[in-house]
Amino acid sequence: MVGKIPRKDEDRLSARIYLEKAHQSSAAMYLSFEEGLWNAAGENAVRCAIHSCDALTVAIGGVRSSSKNHEDAAKLLVEIVKGKDVKEMSNRYLGIIRMKNPVDYDPRLLRKKDAQKALNDTDTFLAWVESRMPPGYR
Repeated sequence: MVGKIPRKDEDRLSARIYLEKAHQSSAAMYLSFEEGLWNAAGENAVRCAIHSCDALTVAIGGVRSSSKNHEDAAKLLVEIVKGKDVKEMSNRYLGIIRMKNPVDYDPRLLRKKDAQKALNDTDTFLAWVESRMPPGYR
Protein backbone atom coordinates (compact mmCIF):
# COMPACT_ATOMS: atom_id res chain seq x y z
CA MET A 1 0.00 0.00 0.00
CA VAL A 2 1.87 3.02 -1.26
CA GLY A 3 1.38 6.15 0.80
CA LYS A 4 -0.27 4.45 3.76
CA ILE A 5 0.51 6.27 6.98
CA PRO A 6 2.19 3.96 9.50
CA ARG A 7 -0.19 3.49 12.40
CA LYS A 8 -0.56 1.56 15.60
CA ASP A 9 -3.84 0.16 16.85
CA GLU A 10 -4.72 1.43 20.31
CA ASP A 11 -7.46 0.70 22.81
CA ARG A 12 -9.78 3.68 22.48
CA LEU A 13 -9.80 4.10 26.26
CA SER A 14 -6.10 5.01 26.11
CA ALA A 15 -7.24 8.28 24.51
CA ARG A 16 -7.85 9.55 28.05
CA ILE A 17 -4.20 8.94 28.90
CA TYR A 18 -2.98 10.79 25.81
CA LEU A 19 -5.31 13.68 26.67
CA GLU A 20 -3.95 13.78 30.23
CA LYS A 21 -0.40 13.85 28.82
CA ALA A 22 -1.50 16.77 26.63
CA HIS A 23 -2.86 18.61 29.67
CA GLN A 24 0.34 18.03 31.61
CA SER A 25 2.45 19.26 28.68
CA SER A 26 0.19 22.31 28.43
CA ALA A 27 0.68 23.06 32.13
CA ALA A 28 4.46 22.69 31.73
CA MET A 29 4.30 24.96 28.68
CA TYR A 30 2.62 27.70 30.72
CA LEU A 31 4.99 27.32 33.67
CA SER A 32 7.97 27.52 31.33
CA PHE A 33 6.58 30.59 29.60
CA GLU A 34 5.88 32.35 32.90
CA GLU A 35 9.49 31.72 33.95
CA GLY A 36 10.84 33.14 30.69
CA LEU A 37 12.01 29.72 29.50
CA TRP A 38 10.93 30.28 25.91
CA ASN A 39 12.63 27.20 24.47
CA ALA A 40 11.15 24.93 27.13
CA ALA A 41 7.73 26.46 26.44
CA GLY A 42 8.20 25.57 22.75
CA GLU A 43 9.28 22.02 23.57
CA ASN A 44 6.21 21.51 25.73
CA ALA A 45 3.96 23.02 23.05
CA VAL A 46 5.23 20.39 20.61
CA ARG A 47 4.63 17.59 23.12
CA CYS A 48 1.15 18.90 23.90
CA ALA A 49 0.25 18.95 20.20
CA ILE A 50 1.53 15.41 19.64
CA HIS A 51 -0.39 14.02 22.63
CA SER A 52 -3.52 15.97 21.67
CA CYS A 53 -3.46 14.61 18.13
CA ASP A 54 -2.91 11.06 19.42
CA ALA A 55 -5.80 11.45 21.88
CA LEU A 56 -8.24 12.38 19.14
CA THR A 57 -7.21 9.81 16.54
CA VAL A 58 -7.25 7.08 19.20
CA ALA A 59 -10.65 8.13 20.57
CA ILE A 60 -12.28 8.32 17.14
CA GLY A 61 -10.35 5.80 15.06
CA GLY A 62 -8.62 3.50 17.55
CA VAL A 63 -5.22 4.30 15.97
CA ARG A 64 -2.34 6.72 16.27
CA SER A 65 0.50 7.49 13.92
CA SER A 66 3.59 5.33 14.37
CA SER A 67 5.55 7.17 11.70
CA LYS A 68 8.96 8.59 12.57
CA ASN A 69 7.77 11.76 10.83
CA HIS A 70 5.39 13.58 13.18
CA GLU A 71 3.89 15.39 10.19
CA ASP A 72 2.27 12.11 9.13
CA ALA A 73 0.04 12.41 12.19
CA ALA A 74 -1.55 15.46 10.53
CA LYS A 75 -2.47 13.32 7.53
CA LEU A 76 -3.90 10.65 9.82
CA LEU A 77 -5.90 13.32 11.65
CA VAL A 78 -7.50 14.41 8.36
CA GLU A 79 -8.19 10.77 7.45
CA ILE A 80 -9.78 9.82 10.79
CA VAL A 81 -11.57 12.96 11.95
CA LYS A 82 -14.32 14.39 9.77
CA GLY A 83 -15.53 17.97 9.52
CA LYS A 84 -14.96 21.31 7.82
CA ASP A 85 -12.47 22.46 10.43
CA VAL A 86 -10.18 19.43 10.36
CA LYS A 87 -7.88 20.66 7.58
CA GLU A 88 -7.45 24.03 9.30
CA MET A 89 -6.60 22.36 12.61
CA SER A 90 -4.30 19.90 10.85
CA ASN A 91 -2.39 22.88 9.45
CA ARG A 92 -2.21 24.46 12.90
CA TYR A 93 -0.84 21.16 14.24
CA LEU A 94 1.78 21.16 11.47
CA GLY A 95 2.86 24.67 12.40
CA ILE A 96 3.46 23.56 15.98
CA ILE A 97 5.20 20.32 14.99
CA ARG A 98 7.56 22.12 12.64
CA MET A 99 9.03 23.84 15.69
CA LYS A 100 10.35 20.50 16.96
CA ASN A 101 13.70 20.55 15.17
CA PRO A 102 14.47 24.21 15.90
CA VAL A 103 13.65 23.94 19.62
CA ASP A 104 15.40 20.60 20.05
CA TYR A 105 18.39 20.78 17.73
CA ASP A 106 19.16 24.31 16.50
CA PRO A 107 22.01 26.16 18.22
CA ARG A 108 19.72 29.06 19.12
CA LEU A 109 17.00 29.59 21.69
CA LEU A 110 13.40 30.33 20.88
CA ARG A 111 12.41 33.99 21.19
CA LYS A 112 9.55 35.17 23.37
CA LYS A 113 7.33 36.10 20.40
CA ASP A 114 7.83 32.62 18.88
CA ALA A 115 7.07 30.97 22.21
CA GLN A 116 3.93 33.11 22.53
CA LYS A 117 2.77 32.03 19.06
CA ALA A 118 3.41 28.38 19.96
CA LEU A 119 1.43 28.81 23.17
CA ASN A 120 -1.51 30.42 21.35
CA ASP A 121 -1.55 27.84 18.56
CA THR A 122 -1.26 24.97 21.01
CA ASP A 123 -4.09 26.34 23.16
CA THR A 124 -6.30 26.59 20.09
CA PHE A 125 -5.41 23.07 18.93
CA LEU A 126 -5.93 21.50 22.37
CA ALA A 127 -9.28 23.26 22.81
CA TRP A 128 -10.37 22.00 19.39
CA VAL A 129 -9.29 18.45 20.23
CA GLU A 130 -11.24 18.59 23.49
CA SER A 131 -14.32 19.84 21.63
CA ARG A 132 -14.09 16.92 19.19
CA MET A 133 -13.46 14.17 21.76
CA PRO A 134 -16.41 11.78 22.02
CA PRO A 135 -18.39 11.93 25.27
CA GLY A 136 -16.73 9.84 27.94
CA TYR A 137 -13.21 10.49 26.68
CA ARG A 138 -12.78 14.02 28.05
